[in-house]
Amino acid sequence: NAVTALQKLKHEDSVMPLIGVLGSRITAIRNNAVVALGPIKDKRATMPLIEVLENEAEDDAIRASAATSLGSIDDSRAVDALITALDSDAITIRQNAAVALGNLVAGNAVKPLMGILSDVNQPAALRANAAAALGKIGDKSVASLLRERMSDNNEFEERKIDG
Repeated sequence: NAVTALQKLKHEDSVMPLIGVLGSRITAIRNNAVVALGPIKDKRATMPLIEVLENEAEDDAIRASAATSLGSIDDSRAVDALITALDSDAITIRQNAAVALGNLVAGNAVKPLMGILSDVNQPAALRANAAAALGKIGDKSVASLLRERMSDNNEFEERKIDG
């Protein structure tokens, strides 16, 4: 279809047509558009992707893909929405938001990411994503917490089991 063709182009001329189909009634078309916008890395897609991420009526998989795409676009306007997404009920949205915040090297995400990493009741995969994001951000204040988590063998065993 046309969305797939635009996705393969990965060209800035594709951005506006892809944004245009974010309102499609067809879930697969919306998802393909969201996924396609990230690799293009055009900041014109930031606000529409934030709208998708924040739309709780949207399919969780599409919202998770929006978080991933936002992490590919170097635009700090996405940071607040991604931090908010860390509290989503959907684990995939939370995981993708954590990864995206690391990709954006979002310094103001350190505190919520540390909270996730420190909370043993959080899923191991989410905690691993938070640790990886903190490592990318490189805030020296988290070094001791990261070392503590690395030395916890159970943490790595859980990660291997959970995927």
